[in-house]
Amino acid sequence: MHGVNPLAWATDVIGTLQAGWPRDRLDELLPDAWARSSRPAPSAGDADAT
Repeated sequence: MHGVNPLAWATDVIGTLQAGWPRDRLDELLPDAWARSSRPAPSAGDADAT
């Protein structure tokens, strides 16, 4: 998963898709692209938090 917390990724992607993300930009939601985008840092309860 390219160092991505799977729960954080899935939660964000599901919410993004429900909000009407365009089909022609689905590749931007793949884990490697998602990790490079400006997403919030993991919270203290996340497995990837330091």
